Amino acid sequence: MNTTSIDRLDCRPVRQPTVDFRVMGDFSSVAVDPVNGMAHALNPVATAVFERCDGSLTVRDIVAEVVEIFDGPPDQIAGDIETFFDDLDTRGLIEW
Repeated sequence: MNTTSIDRLDCRPVRQPTVDFRVMGDFSSVAVDPVNGMAHALNPVATAVFERCDGSLTVRDIVAEVVEIFDGPPDQIAGDIETFFDDLDTRGLIEW
């Protein structure tokens, strides 16, 4: 389901159950969607976001946790996460 960023803050994203998600030693990760055969390499910030997509946290909660973990401007991190959720949604890697 496509949602707007306004609607999305209180949504609880969940990784698609078919996606194989592996975190590497350097905190990067790979998400493999066996349905379409696509592999997605994620940097450490994207990994922190994606690993929290288990339905227990809202987007607002995820943004707050990632801002605490990574040193950077909160508004920029929030904007980057919003863009990343758009990408995850487009690729069909999460459910809302």
